[in-house]
Amino acid sequence: RQQTLAGAIEWSWDQLTEWEKSAFVQSSVFVGGFNDEAAARVIDLSAHAGAPSPVAAVRALVSRSLATVAETPRGPRTSMYRPIREYAERRRAESGAEGAAAEDRHAAWCLELGNRSELQRRSPGEPEARDRMLAEMDNFLTAFDRLEGAQGADAPERARRACQVILPFEWIVERFCRNPGILARAERGLRRLETLPPSPGDSQLRAGLHTLAGNSYWQASDRVRAIPHFDLAVAAARESGDARFTARAVSGRILAHWSTGQYEEGLRLLEEVELFYAQQNDTGALGMTANMRGALLLWRGEVRPALTAFERGKTLCQQAGWGYGVAMVVGNMGIAWKELGDVDASTACYREALKFAETAGYPSLESSCLVNLAGELSDFGKFEEALQHFDRASEIDRRMGDKGLIARREGNRAVVFLRQGRYEEALRIMQACDRHLRETMDHAAVTANLTNMAAVLISMKRQDEALAPLAEAREKEAGTGNVLAIAQIDQYVGRAHFESGRYEEAAKVLRGAVQAGREVGVMRNFRHLLSACLLALSEDKLGRRAEALALVREIRPRVEADSFRMRDWDDSFHTYWLQTLALLEGGA
Repeated sequence: RQQTLAGAIEWSWDQLTEWEKSAFVQSSVFVGGFNDEAAARVIDLSAHAGAPSPVAAVRALVSRSLATVAETPRGPRTSMYRPIREYAERRRAESGAEGAAAEDRHAAWCLELGNRSELQRRSPGEPEARDRMLAEMDNFLTAFDRLEGAQGADAPERARRACQVILPFEWIVERFCRNPGILARAERGLRRLETLPPSPGDSQLRAGLHTLAGNSYWQASDRVRAIPHFDLAVAAARESGDARFTARAVSGRILAHWSTGQYEEGLRLLEEVELFYAQQNDTGALGMTANMRGALLLWRGEVRPALTAFERGKTLCQQAGWGYGVAMVVGNMGIAWKELGDVDASTACYREALKFAETAGYPSLESSCLVNLAGELSDFGKFEEALQHFDRASEIDRRMGDKGLIARREGNRAVVFLRQGRYEEALRIMQACDRHLRETMDHAAVTANLTNMAAVLISMKRQDEALAPLAEAREKEAGTGNVLAIAQIDQYVGRAHFESGRYEEAAKVLRGAVQAGREVGVMRNFRHLLSACLLALSEDKLGRRAEALALVREIRPRVEADSFRMRDWDDSFHTYWLQTLALLEGGA
C-alpha cells in the first residue's frame, strides 16, 4: 500500500508544470497549514514566465489532489496530507537554493506576523491576533528549528533570528496557553546564545527568552523554575537598557513576589512598570498594572484601597477597548467585595466579568469567569445553579480541546458534591481527575486536587488515609516559596490529626500554618483563620488554656466578620468556631 501511494505521488509530480512543481516544493515549508496571505508572502514564482499568483498556484495543487483547502473562521486554510508533504520536503531538500530561499521567506513571514500581533496586544484586536498566533504555532516552532539548527558562516545570525521568531509568544503563553514546545525552544534558545560570540542585542534576547520561559513555567504553576527565569530576565533587561523588556521582566517578578507574600517589594517594583507604561501612553498596560496593584493591596489586607485600584484598572481597560482586561479586573473586584462581606456586590461583579468575557471573544476567560461565579454560588448553598455554570465551563473547555482544564472543571464539580455531602461521588471524580491532571503541565491543579481528595476523606472519617495525598501535595509545594498553599495543606493535616485525637501532632503542624498566615499577612483570610481555630482547640485539649485563649482573642474580630462564609462553606468548621468561642466564654 505504501509503495502504491508513493508511486501515485511520484506520478502526480511528473504531471506538474514547472511552476506547479515550484509551488508544490515551496508549500512544503509550512507545517500545520497556511492561509492565502501566507502563501502570497512566502511562495515566489517570479522565475517562471506565465506563472499565476501564488494563491492561484496553490489552488491548482488542490485541484490535482496534492493539497486540501478548508474553510475556517479566518478564511481558507490549505494543508497537505503527511505523505504528500514529506515527499514535497524531500524535493525541497533537493532543490537547493530555491528551497533555502523559501525557508528564509517562511521565517521572515513568521517574524512579521509575530511583530504585528504585538501591536494588537491589550487592544480590541487582541482576540484575532491571539487566534492567528495560536493557529500558526506549528509554523513558528518549525521556523525556530530551521534557523537554530542552521550550519555555516551565518549560523550565529540565524540562531539569533530563531530567538526573535518565538519571542512574540511571551504574551500568548502568559495568558492563553500552556505549550511545552514553546518552553522547550525558549530554553534551547538560551543555551544556544551562550555558545555564540557576544553581540549588542544578546541581552535583550536573553531578557525576552527568560520572560517567555518564566511565563511558561508560571502557567504550569511551577514556581520553582519560574522565579529564577524572572530574576535572570530582570538582570538581562537592565543590562540591555531596554525599558520595554525591563517592564515585562519586572512584571513577571512581581507575580513571584505576590505568590511568596512579598507584597511590599511587589508594590515597589510596580512603580517602575507603571512609569514606563505611562511614558508609552499604553492605556491597556496601565489598566493591568492597576489590577496588579489592587491584587497586592488586597492580599495585604487593604481592601478599600484595592477596590480603588481595581476601579481605576477597569476604567483604563475600558478606554483601551480591552475586554480581557476589563473582565479580569471586574472579577478581582468581586473578590474584594466578598472580603468586605457584600455578597450581592461580589456576585454582581462575577456576573459582569462573565458578560465582558462572553462579548470580548475570550473563551478561556469566559470559562474561568463561569467557574468563579459557580464557586461563589456554591459558597452560599446554590449548588444546582453552580453545577450548571460548571457544565457550561466544561463545554467551552471541550471545544478548546484543553484536557487539563476539562479535568479541573470535573474537580470543581466534585468540590460541590463535597459541600453537598455526596462524598463517594466527589472522591470518585477526584481520583479520576488525578490521573488526567498528572498528564498536564498544571502543577497547582494536581496539588489542589490532592488537597481536595484529602478533605473528602477527612469528611468521611478516613483521616489516616487523608495523610498520604496531603504529604504528596506538600512535597510538591515544598521549595516553591508558596507559603500560602503549604499553610492550607497543613491546615488539613492538622485537622486530620485533631479529629483522630492526636492533639500534639495537630498543634505542631497548625502552629506553622498560623505563623505563616501572620507573616504573609493573611490571618484575615478565613481559610487561615480556621487553622487558628483548630490550633486553639488543640492547645486546650493539651491543657494549655492560656495559649488557646490568647489565640481566640486574636482572631475573634475577623472570624466574626467572616462568620457568614464559615457557616455556609463547611458546617464542621463553623462548629469549630463555636467551640473556640465557648472556650473564650468559659475562660473569661
